[in-house]
Amino acid sequence: MYCNNPLELNNFNTFYSGTLSSKDLAFSEFSAFGQFTWAISPLLNLTLSAMWFPDLEGYFAGPSLDYSLGGKSRFFSSLAAFQRNNGGGKNTN
Repeated sequence: MYCNNPLELNNFNTFYSGTLSSKDLAFSEFSAFGQFTWAISPLLNLTLSAMWFPDLEGYFAGPSLDYSLGGKSRFFSSLAAFQRNNGGGKNTN
């Protein structure tokens, strides 16, 4: 994904105190996303997803598990891991 005006994120409070819109969804000028879903059985799906933010030297990784309980009910479990290099980010000089 390319964003010509990424959100300037100096600290996490900036994210919540600012005005968010669909134009502010990117934290990095470039990002890459991938997702893989494996149907272990007709009732059970395992999903692995990841996103890379090269400008921030960071990533997101999120595995999830989805189990059908029958009818319109399901059990869903998800984990999320975020990592950012503290020295990363754009140089504003």
